[in-house]
Amino acid sequence: MDTNETAEHGEQTPMADGVALKDLSERLNQLREAIEDKAEANAHQHELFDNLERQLGKYRRETVNRITDMMILDVIQLIDRINGDVWRYTKLGESSDIDDAERYARLLKVLKRLPSSMEAILYRQGVEPYTVPGDAVDPRRQKILQTVETDDDFKINTVAERLAPGYEHGSKVIRPEQIKVYKGSLAQK
Repeated sequence: MDTNETAEHGEQTPMADGVALKDLSERLNQLREAIEDKAEANAHQHELFDNLERQLGKYRRETVNRITDMMILDVIQLIDRINGDVWRYTKLGESSDIDDAERYARLLKVLKRLPSSMEAILYRQGVEPYTVPGDAVDPRRQKILQTVETDDDFKINTVAERLAPGYEHGSKVIRPEQIKVYKGSLAQK
């Protein structure tokens, strides 16, 4: 019997089995190589992604540090100015040429500059003061701290007094404007 021929019952001969095994082995090798190539490509992509993630984290940290450093420097400069003013007023206090009223006036002038100096620090960080225009209360941008009684029905639920400005960073309210609001008096009820 020829080894290339098929047996009577449809079985392949040993030579046909060898060719089929060799072909299958080649296909398996090709498949293994393709899988290895894909695994290498995936590993490279993961490496690139991890590197980008590290770079982004570093960039974020550097940005936060840069902003924080600028704000810290502004605060340090403000402290230096206050310390300089304290030193000057200490020396002035030792002088007999200046009376208490003049000392008080000069000190008050320094104290009045502090809020604007601090607002300048906030402004450099993109934070600005605001007041809501008009007398209508805007609960999203204003916080009611106190109420004031009134008999005037037209004033009820309107701003009686502005206590402190609000502060916003872009369109985000950091702290709402602080206000007093009119309410109806007990005599009206």
